[in-house]
Amino acid sequence: MIGQELYDPFNVHDDSFQRVHAAQRKFNASDDLNDRQAFEELKRCFAQAPDDMVLLAPVYFDHGDRIRFGRHFFANTGLTILDENYVTFGDNVFLAPHVSIYTAGHPIDAEVRNTNLEYAKPVTIGSDVWIGGNVVINPGVTIGDDVVIGSGSVVTHDIPSHVVAAGNPCRVIRPITQADADLWHCKLSEYKKSILSHIIPQKQPRKNHIPEKQIIAKKINDWLNACVDESGAFFLNTIEAGRPKSRPISFHMLKDGVNYFGVGAMKEVYRQMQENPYVEICGLMGKGKLFFRYYGKAVFEQGDELAQEALAQPGYPVMKKIYTTESGNRFAVFHLEDATAEKRAMMSVLETWNL
Repeated sequence: MIGQELYDPFNVHDDSFQRVHAAQRKFNASDDLNDRQAFEELKRCFAQAPDDMVLLAPVYFDHGDRIRFGRHFFANTGLTILDENYVTFGDNVFLAPHVSIYTAGHPIDAEVRNTNLEYAKPVTIGSDVWIGGNVVINPGVTIGDDVVIGSGSVVTHDIPSHVVAAGNPCRVIRPITQADADLWHCKLSEYKKSILSHIIPQKQPRKNHIPEKQIIAKKINDWLNACVDESGAFFLNTIEAGRPKSRPISFHMLKDGVNYFGVGAMKEVYRQMQENPYVEICGLMGKGKLFFRYYGKAVFEQGDELAQEALAQPGYPVMKKIYTTESGNRFAVFHLEDATAEKRAMMSVLETWNL
């Protein structure tokens, strides 16, 4: 079936059909937003299933092991994928309700079709794609990056990157332009300002008034503490050669309204941050039901004063042994500029701030 030749769908020589059907029956009958066990069991049926993907029940898959999901994948209710051939998603793909993706086809000739033989062609969907409700994607289709597919479309041919497409058959309506980016970033900025005004009302300065940034920094510090208390660490995410890198860390320090972090200057992570300073810090809290993201541009502090203060913090005895004058290992302290902090549940942003 993978080679796009005729095959017998009732004789595939593995147990993938039985495995994914048992798992999706359990998932579809579960509390899909809270039953992690049923969801994790279903995810094990896929070729690739990132930790941050979200599926809303009910779902249907034929085999599962031919499907690769990218990071930050979201599918609303009613997703159907007939994965007789490979189905590959990039990162940041959002599917509205009742999207159907088919890889299987039947012969045009009725006599051959009546033998129950099929053929199958792969489907590839790029990154940063939004597919509207009740869209059907047919065998052999490739959809590029940064694409919006209008609801009710039937996609029969490839769709290039950076376009809005819709219709039956689906066709390009217009390109996605810088004007779109400007419009929606303006709306995003207005949204963040409105949220911030509700969280921290604007007041006239008064005696003993705590500056806004210090309030936000204290909240972020509380998140970090909660994460370390529950999980023992949070995660620092960097980029190297276009690929994401993640590692657990636990050191953080609040000083003068600024959240500081640190890495070893002799480590690969330090080199990665020098080459690309835009990083994200994230972690779980609330017994795994909540998580936070704190992302921006990493700025390393000059001199050793903050590094020495960091190493003097209680609770980090191993760091004191690693970063010594004798070893030559230097502890590099950094903070984030032009940063955004988000407290999130699985399906929503609960709090957000800009610093």
